[in-house]
Amino acid sequence: MGDKHLVRFEPVGIEIEVDEDTTILRAAAEQGIMLMHGCKEGQCASCKSFILDGDDVEHDRYSTFALPDYEKDEGFTLLCRAHAYEDLTIELLNYDEEMIHSGLPIESAVVEVVSNDNVTHDMRHLVVKLVEPASIKFFPGQYVDFAVPGTDETRSFSMANISTLENGQLEFVIKVYPEGLFSNFLDTRVAAGDRLDVTGPFGVFTLRDNPGADLVFVGGGAGMAPILALLRSMADRGIDRKATFYYGARRGRGRRLGRGDRADHRGAASPRTRPGRRRRLRLRTAAHGGGGTRVAAGAGRRRPAHLLRQVHDDRREHMTSTQERSVPKVVFTDAEAGAKEFPDSGARAFNYFTPAKRKQSHYEDVTVEVQPDPRHYLAQGWLYGFADGKGGYPLEWTALKAWGSDRPEPERGPGSGGQGYPWPALGWHEFRDPNEEWELTLYRYNANVVRQLNQNIEAARQAKAFEQWKTNWVDFVARHVGAWMHVDHGLGLYLFANANRRAPTNMHNNAISVNSMHRIRAAQDLALYNLTLSEEIDGFDGTAHLATWNSDPAWQGVRGTAEQLTAIWDWCEAIFAANIVFEPLVGEVFRSGLVQQAAPANGDFITPTLIGAEEYDYAERDLRYTKPMFQLLINDKEFAEHNRPILQSWLATWVPRCITAVRTLQPIWSQSDAKPHRFEDALDRAKNRFADIVADLDLQTPKELSQ
Repeated sequence: MGDKHLVRFEPVGIEIEVDEDTTILRAAAEQGIMLMHGCKEGQCASCKSFILDGDDVEHDRYSTFALPDYEKDEGFTLLCRAHAYEDLTIELLNYDEEMIHSGLPIESAVVEVVSNDNVTHDMRHLVVKLVEPASIKFFPGQYVDFAVPGTDETRSFSMANISTLENGQLEFVIKVYPEGLFSNFLDTRVAAGDRLDVTGPFGVFTLRDNPGADLVFVGGGAGMAPILALLRSMADRGIDRKATFYYGARRGRGRRLGRGDRADHRGAASPRTRPGRRRRLRLRTAAHGGGGTRVAAGAGRRRPAHLLRQVHDDRREHMTSTQERSVPKVVFTDAEAGAKEFPDSGARAFNYFTPAKRKQSHYEDVTVEVQPDPRHYLAQGWLYGFADGKGGYPLEWTALKAWGSDRPEPERGPGSGGQGYPWPALGWHEFRDPNEEWELTLYRYNANVVRQLNQNIEAARQAKAFEQWKTNWVDFVARHVGAWMHVDHGLGLYLFANANRRAPTNMHNNAISVNSMHRIRAAQDLALYNLTLSEEIDGFDGTAHLATWNSDPAWQGVRGTAEQLTAIWDWCEAIFAANIVFEPLVGEVFRSGLVQQAAPANGDFITPTLIGAEEYDYAERDLRYTKPMFQLLINDKEFAEHNRPILQSWLATWVPRCITAVRTLQPIWSQSDAKPHRFEDALDRAKNRFADIVADLDLQTPKELSQ
């Protein structure tokens, strides 16, 4: 037994205790709460729900058709496969408020086989008698789980009868699969007198109280069992509702099981007996547990009714025979796969990597080892190379090293497989982006930012907010805010996109490429904003930013430094110089220390939304992945002493360049009508923030910061 946690279901307000070793659905059933469910194997999605609060949930194996990865990432869960490891609040997406409190207690029972008869070439009619206890309660249409002897597995089958009260028996119709874990056992080994273990009841395929509604049942093969139970129950209880059952079989010999009658409980039907047509049948009450008699329409004589003859009229003289098509034979269907045994069928984890936390995340599933490594799974080495003979992603594209970097690639031969070194093959693979960025998160995030900015600008247009701008501020935005788009475009396209291609793992690639798209999107935001202002404000010069960037002396320091950054060959140095040095000492000084401070005082409440979005990108997302990326290298178990001096030298190189660049911007602090805080105050705040970032990395603050 594991720890217990409280799970609350909304909107019904029900709370239950759930053991960590028990699925949420099973725990609810054991406490008399009947939640919507079907297969209990993670295949049908009947129990799909949404986690409102809490996220420490593990799932047993399930089908991604029932719960796609993107839904799981959003918070959806399958209650039949979910284990709670903390208190949770769950929203039930599909529930019946009248039924939810009507759950019957789950019981374990021993049964003795009464009969096990063939009814078609691949279907069995199994009748068992309860030994201990002598009876169990269930609703017609429900099912029980049979334990498969000699294994820990169970298989589920619906009862075809309506009660155990009269004779203590349960009836089943079971399709035999050649490799079915239980059905093959049933077909080859089970005989009268054998004892089996069952647990139940389960299922929500029960008759609802709605007298005015007609019923239509559709089933095939062994799927007729729960429908037969419902029809028998209706006849037994005298329920006068029209009920029509359409029964199907794949082949003529499978349709023989219904030779006699179609179970159209009461409803109107054609008297014709051609295949595909309905016949009228008055279904007689079957005794609790089976048997009984039937009256076939137009028959005029009685005979004992076989269980399956109550279902389907398929007389040979009315059958239309067709030659079976020659098509490839499937080994097993998707639905049958859940009943098969595979080498890892009993496993609850399917990872070839070690998760950063107790369980793997969706982010890890779509990033770890996506970019191959010849030291690990890439059995034949790199499949492509460059003109200088380098292949794939050479580790020497940066001067920094992670443990294992100097180990040779394993020598491989025919049949040597993909194993080189145990995972991770080298320290670069240990990096995890705390933002957990990948393609889907990037698209969603950037789309949301653009949508919000467009709404802000459109609202400003309708409110004529641009008319409130002071004269010099219009020129300031055209020249200086517009000039910043060149910084964003240059770094996004030529620094971060280039570094993304050269980084050695997909975890690095994703984080850096998202950083690249943040900068490119910010440049696009400013460019489109520039076009809007050209239309909305008389005299706004939409081309002024070009002359400012190319020739304004105040911008030449920033321009020169940005161009030097894009020329860095070492991909680690590029990320380090941009996010650890340039952004705190130049980017944040311009964005937060100038534009965001000055705009409101000059009547502009729109520009700060664009600049603020970019500031958030850096402060809360880009810097957030950069620090752990370099912390791993600074504390590397093999190359820490190699990496530290290199990083310190990069600080010594780029800090003075960035300080010089930002100081050249100082004159623009005085060019708006309403002045922001002093430049020196903004720079001092930036230096303090930079020093904190360096301290977090356990590096020494360079003496060049004091200039």
